[in-house]
Amino acid sequence: MTRQTKISDNDRLMLCSLLRSEDGRIKLADLVDECIRRFPEDFAYRGTPFPDTGKVEKRAWSCRTDKGWLAGSSADGLYVLTPAGVDAAMRVAARLGVRVPDSLLRQIGFTDRVSLVVQSRAFAAYLDNGDLASVLVAEAVGLPPEATRRQVKQALRGLLGEAKMKGVTPVVNFVNYCEEKLNLKGDPGK
Repeated sequence: MTRQTKISDNDRLMLCSLLRSEDGRIKLADLVDECIRRFPEDFAYRGTPFPDTGKVEKRAWSCRTDKGWLAGSSADGLYVLTPAGVDAAMRVAARLGVRVPDSLLRQIGFTDRVSLVVQSRAFAAYLDNGDLASVLVAEAVGLPPEATRRQVKQALRGLLGEAKMKGVTPVVNFVNYCEEKLNLKGDPGK
């Protein structure tokens, strides 16, 4: 008996974004096509075989503004996966047992996020006990500078889990320092 896993529409959308992207970019029309092809029941209009473009756009908006997983907009007709978005899509792929081709991961530049954080300006400021601006922290975790507090907090939580799993104590301490300096602990963020 297989265990059912609950996957949100945002998660499904991110998996489709990753699998259909070219260099980490995806056109809205291609995203709609991939969503309806992979998950027809979830992205079809009220039980019809026709795609619900509005639902895809709404989920993409949520992934961009609430999660920080995408950059761009439907007005541009183009989205770009952020490093946090690639991580989210990879987690969904693992949960659903979908294999992501290595060539695709190399194409979008999927790299070790912990290593990137260690090389960031925010980490250097942390080592010097300097002030940390949320813009620097957002940049360090792969988010755009206009990322919200909630997006930064979620990205830091993901980074914390990865750093703990790999046993990289300085990055664990960095996340705790960032949460304290930016007053993110216990703050749901906006």
